[in-house]
Amino acid sequence: MTERNLHRTHVGALAITCAAFADVSAWCILAVVVAVAKVENVYMALAKAGLAIGYVLVMLFVVRPFLKRLETIYDRQGRLSQPLVSLIIMLVLISAYATSRLGFMLCSARF
Repeated sequence: MTERNLHRTHVGALAITCAAFADVSAWCILAVVVAVAKVENVYMALAKAGLAIGYVLVMLFVVRPFLKRLETIYDRQGRLSQPLVSLIIMLVLISAYATSRLGFMLCSARF
């Protein structure tokens, strides 16, 4: 894209967006498959799938609007305060912990 100077065009932005969406979708599907493959029976698999859907819904309807507010604050002030950056880091860690507890880890290393 950059080599042909397409990254600043509408088509280039659309292509990059589609590639990012495809990548995220593939990783999410792989995480669900790995989590479901680790369970013993069908009921546990359905429970894991339900928890995964719940996690995605929380991210879409709770976290995403919060991040939009942070974007507004950043646009207005030109920077984020240290407490807000700390809050973002805490949200990332909480999200990582939640996905770990749900069993959506793609690597087998346990600390």
